[in-house]
Amino acid sequence: MSKLYRSTLLPLALGVHLFAGLGFPEATGVQQASKLMQEAADRFLSLMEEIDEEQWDARAAGIRHSIGEEAEHIALAHQDLQNQVVKAMRAPAQPGKAKELEGKEVQLRQLMLQASKPAEAYQPPQKLKTKPEVLEFFNAAHRKAMQKLQGGGLALEVHVFKHPSREYGELTALQWFYYIAYHNMLHCQVIETILGNTESAGE
Repeated sequence: MSKLYRSTLLPLALGVHLFAGLGFPEATGVQQASKLMQEAADRFLSLMEEIDEEQWDARAAGIRHSIGEEAEHIALAHQDLQNQVVKAMRAPAQPGKAKELEGKEVQLRQLMLQASKPAEAYQPPQKLKTKPEVLEFFNAAHRKAMQKLQGGGLALEVHVFKHPSREYGELTALQWFYYIAYHNMLHCQVIETILGNTESAGE
């Protein structure tokens, strides 16, 4: 785990304890989403520690993007997808609709992590060209995401915003955090595949 990333964990942990100490109980759903978001971030950062400069531009047959491009996409999307949470929270609360969406996190996991082929319908903007740039951006984006998540409480569960793809449909603000985490994991799978093919080729 990078030193920069570790330095962000203590302030976040203190913030959670202070929030609870003020008498505002943290919703179970928020706790579960926080755990998943952290697991996804740890997985990405662990992968980044394994990758050297030569591997950064590595590619694999059948996969459009390089490791560096996948890593950049993870970092940028980690920030950009938080806009969907903001849009959901700005919309009127819909407790009835939110009730209908209960349990959709399971469907999200199936749709995103059991895909038959890599999700590559994006064009790398090449804003973050090196691993240090990616890590710095990702750590900042993750810190913001966790602050939004852990400060949102029960309201995250009753505000809804529709995904542009009919495949995913309507999601609560809380479920958008699940989407962010699974999106991270999805592209980590692609990086792992490229790394595996690279290591096999070197044997």
